[in-house]
Amino acid sequence: MKKKRSFRNDVINLTLSACIVSAVILGISLITLSANSFSKQAYSDLVFYLENTNHKFDGYIKNFENIIFSFRNDSVIRQFLQEDTYDSEAAKKQFRNNVDLFSEANMIDSVYPYIESIYLFNESGDYISNQFYPKTVEAAKLQNETFLGIKDFFYKQEKEYWYMNTGKHAYICTKVYDENLKENGCCVIQIGKNAIDTLFQESETYRGIKWLVNGQDGEIIFSDATRNSGTEKLIQNNQYGNKEINLEGKKYVVNTKKTGFGMKSSICIPKRNIYSAIFLLMRPFAFIFLLLITVLSAVIYVLSVKMTKPLTQIGEDIKKFGDENLDGRMRGFEIVEFDDVSRLYNEMADRIQELITQVYEKELLATKSHVKYLQSQINPHFMFNILSMLSMRAGLKGDKELQKLLGAFSKLIQGKIFRKNEIMIPLAEEIELVEFYLLLQSERFAGKITYEIKCEPESLNIPIPRLIIEPLVENAVAHGLEPKQEKGFIIVEVKKQHEKLWIQIKDNGVGFCVEDADQNVVPDEKHTHIGIMNTKQMIRAVYGEEAEMHIESAAGEGTCVTILLPLEEEE
Repeated sequence: MKKKRSFRNDVINLTLSACIVSAVILGISLITLSANSFSKQAYSDLVFYLENTNHKFDGYIKNFENIIFSFRNDSVIRQFLQEDTYDSEAAKKQFRNNVDLFSEANMIDSVYPYIESIYLFNESGDYISNQFYPKTVEAAKLQNETFLGIKDFFYKQEKEYWYMNTGKHAYICTKVYDENLKENGCCVIQIGKNAIDTLFQESETYRGIKWLVNGQDGEIIFSDATRNSGTEKLIQNNQYGNKEINLEGKKYVVNTKKTGFGMKSSICIPKRNIYSAIFLLMRPFAFIFLLLITVLSAVIYVLSVKMTKPLTQIGEDIKKFGDENLDGRMRGFEIVEFDDVSRLYNEMADRIQELITQVYEKELLATKSHVKYLQSQINPHFMFNILSMLSMRAGLKGDKELQKLLGAFSKLIQGKIFRKNEIMIPLAEEIELVEFYLLLQSERFAGKITYEIKCEPESLNIPIPRLIIEPLVENAVAHGLEPKQEKGFIIVEVKKQHEKLWIQIKDNGVGFCVEDADQNVVPDEKHTHIGIMNTKQMIRAVYGEEAEMHIESAAGEGTCVTILLPLEEEE
């Protein structure tokens, strides 16, 4: 025999699983949103770094441009450039004052200058110069010869700008013009590779940086140490601004900026730096999330065990009563809803014990006693099924749903058992009992049973015998709709018709043979028609021959019960 599952374990596992899944979904959603936000911020920071680095390089170039433009407004320098006769010492002194290579604008950091040496040539071939590093006489002579050779080669190119890279140094040559834009000389500067490397060096945040400085004809003036023709071509072809490109199978973010003297600087950083930054930021979030999941699981498990403990106790108490121990009663609970179930169950058990005693000790011969006996009939299977369903709801649903179902069950029990001194009640109260019963059964079968109650408002105060409709509805559900495999419905309709109260209970259940019911033939004890027989007896006892009851049914076609009662004076 297959081992049955424990409802309590199912509730605990389901609750725990639902909470963990919800927490995981929420955590993943928050981590995804946070990662998306962090990625945007990381991308923005990366772009800012690229733009800022290129901006610094452009700043040093503009400082060089400003030096060239300042020559036009300096009379001593202008005399050196434009006249054959000039004061050589005054020109050299003034040139060193104008071109301060030790100024902050020329220093990359505290060690390396941007411009190491600068030479200014006039049309006659004379020059004045300034150097950052001191030179010996022999070294100075050699350097002068180098700059003169560069100047001569530059004039042969007949270009506005010209560049030369020797590995350790780069040289930039540009023509110099007077205020009338007439050429009257040229200027050659020497830039150290160490200074450019320092400017474009890898930061502590970003790794794998590549950079390139091109001349106006695309020639490479400076580049990083990892020279690659394909990489350089991709960087050279990049338009100005920010863009994403593929280099060596990796994605890079590149920024290209046009700078002075016809040059273009480009710097790119692997996009994986963004993911690394996100990973570092999200790692604490992931740890906290896993810690919260662990704590939440423990808390939910403890609470689930505590909340479902009353279900086990209810089952134990019901089993005691079911073992023919009629004195067994259900214990009280601290939880209001469970305590209400316990109280109603104990009241019901007391009433059942009392009725059993009355059956054995008295003969119910009087009409009133007979009617009270019929009204006190209750299907114990229904009670236990509903109690089981409510217990399940206690673990799976919220308090409002539980309160609604317990209220309906409580009202139904009170209406069926504990109003023992009443025979006639208003139609509205009987309809209310029917609605409570159908609500509980529809919840019990989770969508399998649907129902509709139609009642004219002007008929609600008409007095009728208590439990004249509800047992027929219960009979229709238990023997008509429950055995049906497909979904079923039941319609209860009450109205005034031809000076009588017309009541009809109709379902699309499995149906039955009307002749067997009329002859009280019971082929199967599980499918009795006690509800129909009790109602017939009650109608006969209260109204005599003035009332009518008609039954229409066939196997597989449902059942329709119609009752016609004489109208009583409304209270």
